Amino acid sequence: MRIRVFVSFNEGRSRYAFVRKLLLAAGCGTEGLSGPDDFLCGLYGRTFEADDPLLASLRKALSEAGVKWSERVSHDYLVYELKQFPLLGLTVNRRSIDGGGPSDGTDYDLTSACPACGTGAVQTSPVLLRRAEVPGKGDLVQTHVWHLLISERLAEVFRERAVSGIELRQALLRRTRAPLPWWQILCSHTMPRAGPRTLGLLHDISPGWGCTVCNRDMYAESTEQPLVLVYDRAEVDPASLPDVVQTRECFGRSILRDDPARHVVQGYAQPMILINQKVFAILRELKVRHAFHTPVKIE
Repeated sequence: MRIRVFVSFNEGRSRYAFVRKLLLAAGCGTEGLSGPDDFLCGLYGRTFEADDPLLASLRKALSEAGVKWSERVSHDYLVYELKQFPLLGLTVNRRSIDGGGPSDGTDYDLTSACPACGTGAVQTSPVLLRRAEVPGKGDLVQTHVWHLLISERLAEVFRERAVSGIELRQALLRRTRAPLPWWQILCSHTMPRAGPRTLGLLHDISPGWGCTVCNRDMYAESTEQPLVLVYDRAEVDPASLPDVVQTRECFGRSILRDDPARHVVQGYAQPMILINQKVFAILRELKVRHAFHTPVKIE
């Protein structure tokens, strides 16, 4: 397992020369720093191995200079390590695409949803995407509101291998409703609440953000502790689960209706998709890129 640390900060265009000099003095070079010709001049982001001496040098230089920065820790598991877990969280390690929410025309049934925030709304239509956001290649992509889409190629294999627990619903163009070579994964089985031994799962219920009625939205992964979901074996029998399931906890913020005064639009937090070893093997066999796997334990 490799532990990596992503360091980022933004001192803006006016501080570009200062930051560049600081990075050079720390021995880090200017890799990851947006230059004068970039609209985001002064933005820095770079991933280091946890034991890289340059990381320690950069931390020291930033601290002494009074620059505030953020870090995100990730654990990159080897294949043999990932094979030890009964389930794996599946997210996408590439730029998310805009669209897919109610404001783009995707329909939802709120009958069984939380009356306060809408979490748990059932999607009743295909996901609608803008033409400019449709990926031209790859097998996995995620919308900014956590819809997980797979390519035609991968969808065909899922059907051939009888991957259970999912509906594959074809995405459509928002304007013309023309079918796209992308299929959304919709799950039929929801897991129970993650257990108290879960690591790296944050829940924001600060005033005006997370819903205090259902307590299901505004979950997120910690930037300091990589996520490891843990379920109680008394509540979950892995042998009885379908190949693909979803978490009870929903990621992102649920908004029941547009609120222009707060610059927010209607949308619903979405669960994380979990896959078993059968599906993991398919992704490896097809050499699917951009799949990021989160360990899930059942103890």
